[in-house]
Amino acid sequence: MKLSCLGLILLTLPLLSAAAGRAVPKPKPVPAAEGITMTAWVKLSALNGPQVYVSRAGLTLSKTDKDSKFAFTFPVIYGGKPVVVKSDFTPTPGLWYCLAGVYDNTAKEARLYANGVLLKSVPAGVPELEVAPVPVTAGDATVEAARFIRRALPEAEIAREAAGRKAREPGVITWANPVYFQGNSNGDDIHDPQIITVDGVYYLVATLAPFRNFTDRNPKLPDLGSSPGISLYASRDLKVWKFQKWLVKSSKLPDTAPYKHQFWAPEIHKLGRRFYLIFGGSNWIDDKYNIGGHMGYYQFVGVADSVGGPYSHFTALKGPGVDTSLFEDDDGRTYAVWPGNEIHPIDLTQIDQDKITVGPMVSRAAGPDDYKALNLPVPGTLEGPYLIKHAGTYYCFFATTYPDLYATGIATAKSLSGPWTLDPRVRAFPGGHQAEFVGPNGGWWTAYKHEQSDTAPWLSVDPLTFDEGGKVQITPTTGPQSLPSGK
Repeated sequence: MKLSCLGLILLTLPLLSAAAGRAVPKPKPVPAAEGITMTAWVKLSALNGPQVYVSRAGLTLSKTDKDSKFAFTFPVIYGGKPVVVKSDFTPTPGLWYCLAGVYDNTAKEARLYANGVLLKSVPAGVPELEVAPVPVTAGDATVEAARFIRRALPEAEIAREAAGRKAREPGVITWANPVYFQGNSNGDDIHDPQIITVDGVYYLVATLAPFRNFTDRNPKLPDLGSSPGISLYASRDLKVWKFQKWLVKSSKLPDTAPYKHQFWAPEIHKLGRRFYLIFGGSNWIDDKYNIGGHMGYYQFVGVADSVGGPYSHFTALKGPGVDTSLFEDDDGRTYAVWPGNEIHPIDLTQIDQDKITVGPMVSRAAGPDDYKALNLPVPGTLEGPYLIKHAGTYYCFFATTYPDLYATGIATAKSLSGPWTLDPRVRAFPGGHQAEFVGPNGGWWTAYKHEQSDTAPWLSVDPLTFDEGGKVQITPTTGPQSLPSGK
């Protein structure tokens, strides 16, 4: 164990114990309007056993034994029930975590943070400040810069502390798969993830469980068995994510809303100065509430002035009902990319008047004939397209379905009008319906559902590389990873 900065502990209190032959004094209350904060940088090498990283005056930052969660713990003055605030995720060995446990005497709350993200807060009584110390037994972990501060640090100050991770990982970008994020009440089972980077913050949307279409509607289930809606998550480091808000929530929509249910493949795109939320949905209550007058698959687009919304003017999009994506070219022109890889110009300038205009197809990035021309097996479907531009070349990523395979195909072109060249790798990437985003090194990364999970599908992220010929290289990873920040 490495304890390099315990001398930074700012509050010196007598640590008395019966084992030392001295009586433990009566606990003292926390002075009003001050509170307590304890912080530490922690990197685990293994999850073995309990790990106590910082212990001071009866408060501890630790990792629990049985379920391997981070925890902020303290006894309560005058014999109250001890307070334990635990993370809802298991840390990944090999990654640095900036932990902070806060007791806020004004709000009477205990809070636990990881990497600047508030994981959980619980009501709490006043902690005991003078009790027998708990031994620091970090075991298989490195602990640095431990501090004990006699005030409740605000979240902004904790975020600044977490931003100091660069000093511990100079010139290196680190990440780990699967990616942890604080999921909704349906758990962390996701499909069709998309990440958009805005002002250095990563925002995530995805299809949330349960994954059902209108043919699976069940009157015996709450909300007919629909997915609950579209929720937004955020992270500053791709390691720890936090739920932000519901962008669309089924239970809050009127029964007549044509996008009341389903919420498939949501994506957020910044086109010009505004943000557009696109997703597939329908109404399962009655045929007449649907755009087409019957239940089916429909696509909707909403608009907002910030990534977190609120989104409004949800307008039906003419064309295929699910998996359509949006793209803005360097000249400011915007396009819709339909499943089947059809590329159409799209005019969203009148969405505030609930009007969207889609033009005729300008090209098809890849289709069955392209597979036949290369003597490749033809996929059952071509879905989930996502279009980017890199070094003057357009790349259309799309999901392909086979009886025993769900994977990503790629097509490239120098112009959106084509001609397009199909990558001959049938399985260019193991996993389907991914989306590309600008990552921590300023290059392209991909967010995808890992297909090798034994339980729920994993959310994973990995960088893309391009060889000298512009061919995309993707290596799916699990566990801690790193690369030089300049690459």
